[in-house]
Amino acid sequence: MIVAENPDVVVAEAGASRFEPYNGSIALEELREQVHCTVLCASDPYAVIGVTQAFGVEPDFVTGAATSTSAGVQLVETLAKVPALTLPAEESLSQLSQILQTKLSLPSAKLSAASNGERGDKSIEVLAGFER
Repeated sequence: MIVAENPDVVVAEAGASRFEPYNGSIALEELREQVHCTVLCASDPYAVIGVTQAFGVEPDFVTGAATSTSAGVQLVETLAKVPALTLPAEESLSQLSQILQTKLSLPSAKLSAASNGERGDKSIEVLAGFER
């Protein structure tokens, strides 16, 4: 399946919690050696601390509702000592690009927020191709 496509990067979500019946912890254990960048999408800044302490997860950066305000960003960065990115806000994209280049050992890539569909949803697109 994925192996047949020979991708450079795979973005995967593995369950919501170790307490829920999604088998996320099993998938994580199987993939652990392949994981190069961990993103924590948190609902609030204190959830970041809860996840890091309860599960030993050290994210490379945090995003989600916890980072939707400047106060949330500051609190996450103060409490967790990791970058907090408001995605796909344009001001966070250079920091995201730098993190991805470092963690994934990829050549330079330019990221930009692009409108997606009639509702104006935002998505992040990689504008520079990656060569193997």
